[in-house]
Amino acid sequence: MSDERVSRLVLIGLTLVSYPLGRWVFGRAEHAMRRRGMLAEY
Repeated sequence: MSDERVSRLVLIGLTLVSYPLGRWVFGRAEHAMRRRGMLAEY
């Protein structure tokens, strides 16, 4: 495999791992802010 293909596969792999992880972290933070009333104005 060429270097370009390896780097592309690594980038896709990192995206597939980090995107759901980021969504989960954001969901937890949003839930905590809603529980504490920090998002009351929205």
